[in-house]
Amino acid sequence: MGGLVRLARPLNCVMSAVGVGIGGIVAVGTQAWGEFAIPLALAGLAAASFTAGGNALNDIYDRTTDAINHPDRPLPAGQITLAGAKAFAGSAFALAALLAFFVNLWVVAIVAFNAALMFAYESTLKARGGPGNVAIAFLVASLFVFGGVATYRASPDPIIRTAFLGSLAFCATLGREITKDIEDMGGDVDRRTLPQRIGATRAGQVAAEGEHHGLQQRGRGAQEAGGFGLEGLDGDGLHVGGDAAQRVVEGGHILPQGLDGGLPPSFVCQAVGHVRPLPTRDASTVRCRRQ
Repeated sequence: MGGLVRLARPLNCVMSAVGVGIGGIVAVGTQAWGEFAIPLALAGLAAASFTAGGNALNDIYDRTTDAINHPDRPLPAGQITLAGAKAFAGSAFALAALLAFFVNLWVVAIVAFNAALMFAYESTLKARGGPGNVAIAFLVASLFVFGGVATYRASPDPIIRTAFLGSLAFCATLGREITKDIEDMGGDVDRRTLPQRIGATRAGQVAAEGEHHGLQQRGRGAQEAGGFGLEGLDGDGLHVGGDAAQRVVEGGHILPQGLDGGLPPSFVCQAVGHVRPLPTRDASTVRCRRQ
Protein backbone atom coordinates (compact mmCIF):
# COMPACT_ATOMS: atom_id res chain seq x y z
CA MET A 1 0.00 0.00 0.00
CA GLY A 2 2.82 2.38 0.84
CA GLY A 3 4.34 1.75 -2.58
CA LEU A 4 1.11 2.78 -4.32
CA VAL A 5 0.90 5.98 -2.30
CA ARG A 6 4.47 6.91 -3.18
CA LEU A 7 3.81 6.02 -6.82
CA ALA A 8 0.84 8.41 -6.91
CA ARG A 9 2.71 11.29 -5.17
CA PRO A 10 -0.33 12.59 -3.27
CA LEU A 11 0.98 16.14 -2.79
CA ASN A 12 1.17 16.52 -6.56
CA CYS A 13 -2.40 15.24 -6.81
CA VAL A 14 -3.57 17.81 -4.27
CA MET A 15 -1.86 20.58 -6.23
CA SER A 16 -3.74 19.50 -9.37
CA ALA A 17 -7.07 19.69 -7.54
CA VAL A 18 -6.12 23.14 -6.18
CA GLY A 19 -5.32 24.29 -9.72
CA VAL A 20 -8.77 23.23 -10.92
CA GLY A 21 -10.35 25.04 -7.97
CA ILE A 22 -8.47 28.23 -8.79
CA GLY A 23 -9.58 27.93 -12.41
CA GLY A 24 -13.15 27.59 -11.19
CA ILE A 25 -12.89 30.73 -9.06
CA VAL A 26 -11.48 32.70 -11.97
CA ALA A 27 -14.25 31.31 -14.20
CA VAL A 28 -17.37 31.95 -12.10
CA GLY A 29 -16.34 33.78 -8.93
CA THR A 30 -18.29 32.99 -5.78
CA GLN A 31 -20.49 30.55 -7.70
CA ALA A 32 -17.50 28.21 -7.51
CA TRP A 33 -18.64 27.21 -4.02
CA GLY A 34 -22.33 27.62 -4.84
CA GLU A 35 -24.02 26.42 -8.00
CA PHE A 36 -20.83 24.93 -9.48
CA ALA A 37 -19.40 23.40 -6.31
CA ILE A 38 -20.22 19.80 -7.24
CA PRO A 39 -18.95 19.94 -10.86
CA LEU A 40 -15.74 21.61 -9.70
CA ALA A 41 -15.27 19.08 -6.90
CA LEU A 42 -15.67 16.21 -9.38
CA ALA A 43 -13.31 17.92 -11.83
CA GLY A 44 -10.75 18.41 -9.06
CA LEU A 45 -10.95 14.74 -8.11
CA ALA A 46 -10.62 13.78 -11.78
CA ALA A 47 -7.50 15.93 -12.10
CA ALA A 48 -6.02 14.40 -8.95
CA SER A 49 -6.69 10.88 -10.23
CA PHE A 50 -5.23 11.77 -13.63
CA THR A 51 -2.12 13.11 -11.92
CA ALA A 52 -1.72 9.87 -9.96
CA GLY A 53 -1.94 7.91 -13.20
CA GLY A 54 0.54 10.21 -14.92
CA ASN A 55 3.04 9.89 -12.08
CA ALA A 56 2.73 6.09 -12.20
CA LEU A 57 3.16 6.13 -15.98
CA ASN A 58 6.32 8.20 -15.62
CA ASP A 59 7.81 5.72 -13.14
CA ILE A 60 6.92 2.82 -15.44
CA TYR A 61 8.74 4.33 -18.41
CA ASP A 62 11.69 5.53 -16.32
CA ARG A 63 12.15 2.36 -14.27
CA THR A 64 15.49 1.48 -15.90
CA THR A 65 17.12 4.86 -15.34
CA ASP A 66 15.47 5.18 -11.92
CA ALA A 67 17.26 2.01 -10.86
CA ILE A 68 20.46 4.06 -11.13
CA ASN A 69 19.38 7.64 -10.47
CA HIS A 70 16.47 7.10 -8.05
CA PRO A 71 16.79 3.60 -6.55
CA ASP A 72 14.49 4.55 -3.66
CA ARG A 73 11.45 4.97 -5.91
CA PRO A 74 8.73 2.29 -5.56
CA LEU A 75 9.49 0.25 -8.69
CA PRO A 76 13.29 -0.06 -8.40
CA ALA A 77 12.98 -0.46 -4.63
CA GLY A 78 10.67 -3.44 -5.13
CA GLN A 79 7.79 -1.87 -3.21
CA ILE A 80 5.45 -2.57 -6.13
CA THR A 81 5.62 -4.85 -9.16
CA LEU A 82 5.60 -3.62 -12.74
CA ALA A 83 2.23 -5.30 -13.31
CA GLY A 84 0.87 -3.61 -10.20
CA ALA A 85 2.11 -0.21 -11.36
CA LYS A 86 0.52 -0.68 -14.78
CA ALA A 87 -2.78 -1.71 -13.20
CA PHE A 88 -2.67 1.31 -10.91
CA ALA A 89 -1.97 3.72 -13.78
CA GLY A 90 -4.78 2.28 -15.88
CA SER A 91 -7.22 2.40 -12.96
CA ALA A 92 -6.30 6.00 -12.15
CA PHE A 93 -6.88 7.15 -15.73
CA ALA A 94 -10.15 5.22 -15.89
CA LEU A 95 -11.34 6.79 -12.63
CA ALA A 96 -10.48 10.24 -13.97
CA ALA A 97 -12.59 9.58 -17.08
CA LEU A 98 -15.47 8.25 -14.98
CA LEU A 99 -15.49 11.31 -12.71
CA ALA A 100 -15.27 13.58 -15.75
CA PHE A 101 -18.33 11.87 -17.25
CA PHE A 102 -20.44 13.20 -14.37
CA VAL A 103 -19.33 16.78 -15.12
CA ASN A 104 -19.82 17.12 -18.88
CA LEU A 105 -18.61 15.60 -22.13
CA TRP A 106 -16.15 18.44 -22.77
CA VAL A 107 -14.35 17.52 -19.57
CA VAL A 108 -14.28 13.88 -20.70
CA ALA A 109 -12.74 15.00 -23.99
CA ILE A 110 -9.98 16.90 -22.18
CA VAL A 111 -9.18 13.87 -20.02
CA ALA A 112 -9.03 11.61 -23.07
CA PHE A 113 -6.84 14.00 -25.07
CA ASN A 114 -4.48 14.66 -22.16
CA ALA A 115 -4.14 10.95 -21.46
CA ALA A 116 -3.14 10.35 -25.08
CA LEU A 117 -0.70 13.27 -24.87
CA MET A 118 0.78 11.91 -21.63
CA PHE A 119 1.39 8.51 -23.26
CA ALA A 120 2.93 10.23 -26.29
CA TYR A 121 5.16 12.30 -24.02
CA GLU A 122 6.48 9.32 -22.11
CA SER A 123 6.94 7.09 -25.15
CA THR A 124 8.25 9.59 -27.72
CA LEU A 125 8.09 13.33 -27.04
CA LYS A 126 10.20 13.38 -23.88
CA ALA A 127 13.25 12.10 -25.76
CA ARG A 128 12.81 14.76 -28.46
CA GLY A 129 13.26 17.67 -26.07
CA GLY A 130 11.38 20.68 -27.45
CA PRO A 131 8.14 18.86 -28.35
CA GLY A 132 8.17 17.33 -24.88
CA ASN A 133 8.53 20.77 -23.30
CA VAL A 134 5.50 21.98 -25.27
CA ALA A 135 3.49 18.91 -24.24
CA ILE A 136 4.21 19.49 -20.55
CA ALA A 137 3.38 23.19 -20.88
CA PHE A 138 0.05 22.30 -22.49
CA LEU A 139 -0.79 19.79 -19.77
CA VAL A 140 -0.13 22.39 -17.08
CA ALA A 141 -2.16 25.07 -18.89
CA SER A 142 -5.09 22.73 -19.47
CA LEU A 143 -5.41 22.20 -15.73
CA PHE A 144 -6.74 25.74 -15.23
CA VAL A 145 -8.93 25.59 -18.34
CA PHE A 146 -10.30 22.33 -16.90
CA GLY A 147 -11.91 24.39 -14.14
CA GLY A 148 -13.50 26.71 -16.68
CA VAL A 149 -14.82 23.88 -18.85
CA ALA A 150 -16.31 22.21 -15.76
CA THR A 151 -18.47 25.32 -15.25
CA TYR A 152 -19.49 25.62 -18.90
CA ARG A 153 -23.21 25.88 -19.57
CA ALA A 154 -23.96 28.14 -22.52
CA SER A 155 -21.79 31.24 -22.22
CA PRO A 156 -18.13 30.89 -23.28
CA ASP A 157 -17.04 33.54 -20.75
CA PRO A 158 -15.73 31.11 -18.08
CA ILE A 159 -13.60 29.32 -20.66
CA ILE A 160 -12.24 32.61 -22.00
CA ARG A 161 -11.28 33.74 -18.49
CA THR A 162 -9.44 30.53 -17.69
CA ALA A 163 -7.80 30.57 -21.14
CA PHE A 164 -5.98 33.76 -20.05
CA LEU A 165 -4.77 31.95 -16.93
CA GLY A 166 -3.83 28.91 -18.99
CA SER A 167 -1.80 30.98 -21.43
CA LEU A 168 0.22 32.39 -18.54
CA ALA A 169 0.79 28.90 -17.15
CA PHE A 170 1.81 27.62 -20.60
CA CYS A 171 4.44 30.33 -21.09
CA ALA A 172 5.80 30.04 -17.55
CA THR A 173 6.02 26.24 -17.75
CA LEU A 174 7.66 26.25 -21.17
CA GLY A 175 10.34 28.62 -19.89
CA ARG A 176 10.79 26.51 -16.78
CA GLU A 177 11.19 23.25 -18.72
CA ILE A 178 13.71 24.74 -21.17
CA THR A 179 15.69 26.21 -18.27
CA LYS A 180 15.81 22.78 -16.62
CA ASP A 181 17.05 21.27 -19.88
CA ILE A 182 19.85 23.85 -19.98
CA GLU A 183 20.85 22.87 -16.46
CA ASP A 184 20.77 19.16 -17.35
CA MET A 185 22.63 19.36 -20.68
CA GLY A 186 25.54 17.29 -19.41
CA GLY A 187 23.38 14.47 -18.10
CA ASP A 188 20.75 14.25 -20.86
CA VAL A 189 22.51 11.55 -22.86
CA ASP A 190 19.26 9.81 -23.89
CA ARG A 191 17.38 12.96 -24.96
CA ARG A 192 17.81 15.46 -27.78
CA THR A 193 16.77 18.62 -25.95
CA LEU A 194 16.36 22.14 -27.32
CA PRO A 195 19.60 23.39 -25.69
CA GLN A 196 21.47 20.52 -27.30
CA ARG A 197 19.99 21.39 -30.70
CA ILE A 198 20.45 25.16 -30.71
CA GLY A 199 22.87 25.79 -27.85
CA ALA A 200 22.42 26.96 -24.29
CA THR A 201 22.50 30.67 -25.13
CA ARG A 202 19.75 30.60 -27.73
CA ALA A 203 17.69 28.18 -25.65
CA GLY A 204 18.01 30.55 -22.71
CA GLN A 205 16.69 33.35 -24.90
CA VAL A 206 13.69 31.22 -25.84
CA ALA A 207 13.02 30.42 -22.18
CA ALA A 208 13.29 34.07 -21.19
CA GLU A 209 10.95 35.08 -24.02
CA GLY A 210 8.38 32.53 -22.88
CA GLU A 211 8.40 33.80 -19.32
CA HIS A 212 8.35 37.42 -20.51
CA HIS A 213 5.35 36.70 -22.73
CA GLY A 214 3.58 35.16 -19.75
CA LEU A 215 4.13 38.33 -17.73
CA GLN A 216 2.85 40.41 -20.64
CA GLN A 217 -0.28 38.29 -20.75
CA ARG A 218 -0.87 39.02 -17.10
CA GLY A 219 -0.17 42.73 -17.53
CA ARG A 220 -2.63 43.04 -20.41
CA GLY A 221 -5.34 41.19 -18.50
CA ALA A 222 -7.73 44.07 -17.87
CA GLN A 223 -7.60 45.35 -21.45
CA GLU A 224 -8.09 41.92 -22.98
CA ALA A 225 -10.90 41.03 -20.57
CA GLY A 226 -12.74 44.21 -21.43
CA GLY A 227 -12.33 43.43 -25.11
CA PHE A 228 -14.30 40.24 -24.59
CA GLY A 229 -16.97 42.06 -22.63
CA LEU A 230 -15.68 40.69 -19.32
CA GLU A 231 -15.58 44.00 -17.51
CA GLY A 232 -15.78 42.31 -14.11
CA LEU A 233 -12.44 40.58 -14.58
CA ASP A 234 -10.00 43.38 -13.81
CA GLY A 235 -6.21 43.54 -13.68
CA ASP A 236 -6.04 42.61 -9.98
CA GLY A 237 -8.16 39.54 -10.62
CA LEU A 238 -5.86 38.32 -13.35
CA HIS A 239 -2.77 39.14 -11.28
CA VAL A 240 -4.06 36.88 -8.49
CA GLY A 241 -4.95 34.19 -11.01
CA GLY A 242 -1.51 34.61 -12.55
CA ASP A 243 0.11 34.19 -9.17
CA ALA A 244 -1.92 31.00 -8.80
CA ALA A 245 -0.67 29.65 -12.11
CA GLN A 246 2.93 30.45 -11.23
CA ARG A 247 2.70 28.87 -7.80
CA VAL A 248 1.12 25.68 -9.10
CA VAL A 249 3.64 25.50 -11.94
CA GLU A 250 6.44 25.85 -9.41
CA GLY A 251 4.80 23.09 -7.41
CA GLY A 252 5.23 20.67 -10.32
CA HIS A 253 1.67 19.39 -9.86
CA ILE A 254 1.44 17.15 -12.91
CA LEU A 255 5.05 17.06 -13.96
CA PRO A 256 7.09 13.86 -13.87
CA GLN A 257 9.56 15.51 -11.52
CA GLY A 258 8.99 15.62 -7.77
CA LEU A 259 7.22 18.38 -5.91
CA ASP A 260 9.62 21.32 -5.73
CA GLY A 261 7.47 23.90 -3.99
CA GLY A 262 3.93 24.47 -2.87
CA LEU A 263 1.00 26.80 -2.59
CA PRO A 264 1.45 28.86 0.58
CA PRO A 265 -1.57 29.37 2.88
CA SER A 266 -1.26 33.15 2.46
CA PHE A 267 -1.88 32.80 -1.26
CA VAL A 268 -4.88 30.52 -0.81
CA CYS A 269 -6.35 33.13 1.53
CA GLN A 270 -5.73 35.83 -1.04
CA ALA A 271 -7.23 33.86 -3.92
CA VAL A 272 -10.26 32.48 -2.08
CA GLY A 273 -10.92 34.63 0.96
CA HIS A 274 -10.80 38.04 -0.69
CA VAL A 275 -13.20 37.80 -3.58
CA ARG A 276 -16.57 39.42 -4.08
CA PRO A 277 -19.02 38.88 -6.96
CA LEU A 278 -19.51 41.42 -9.72
CA PRO A 279 -22.54 41.10 -12.00
CA THR A 280 -21.84 40.78 -15.72
CA ARG A 281 -23.92 39.86 -18.72
CA ASP A 282 -23.94 36.12 -18.22
CA ALA A 283 -22.13 35.03 -15.09
CA SER A 284 -20.40 36.17 -11.96
CA THR A 285 -16.74 37.09 -12.01
CA VAL A 286 -14.38 38.01 -9.24
CA ARG A 287 -12.50 41.11 -8.21
CA CYS A 288 -9.60 40.49 -5.88
CA ARG A 289 -8.23 43.25 -3.67
CA ARG A 290 -4.67 42.99 -2.46
CA GLN A 291 -4.11 43.64 1.22
